[in-house]
Amino acid sequence: MVVFQIQGEVADGGYVVVSMPRETVIQLTNQMLGTIDADTDREINEMDQSAAIEIGNIMISAFLDATAELLGIVMLPSPPALAIDMAHAAFESIVAQVAGDVNDVLIFNTELTSEAPPVYGSIYMLPNAELTQQLFLMLERMMEPLS
Repeated sequence: MVVFQIQGEVADGGYVVVSMPRETVIQLTNQMLGTIDADTDREINEMDQSAAIEIGNIMISAFLDATAELLGIVMLPSPPALAIDMAHAAFESIVAQVAGDVNDVLIFNTELTSEAPPVYGSIYMLPNAELTQQLFLMLERMMEPLS
C-alpha cells in the first residue's frame, strides 16, 4: 500500500491510501520496463517498490487535484510511504495513527486502462471528523439549486 497524508489548507485532515494487489504492482513494473509478458508470481524487488511509490504518488496527486478542484480547496500530498504487507496489517498501522480522529472511510475503486491488461486498485480516503464535516457541507452547497 502507498500511504499519503493530506496536507495544505486541510492540514492534518486525514489520510489517503492507495492499495493494489502484489501481482498488480509487479504487472505495472513489468509494463514500465517493457517486459509485459514477464512473470508476475515473484517477490517484489526494489524496482517494484520504487515504481509503486511513483504510481501511488501520481494516482494520489491526481485524486487530490480533482477533489480539490471540485470542492474549491487546496489538498497537497505529503511524501509517500510504502508498506508491503497483508491488507489488514497495513491498515492496522494507519488506524492506530488516526484512531479517535477518523470515523468514516470513503472508498473509490480504480481502473487504469491502456493497451496492456487493465490494472485495478482502490483509493481509501480517511478524513478526520472536521474534514468530513467540511466535505459534506461543500457537497451540500454544490447540490443546492442555482438562484
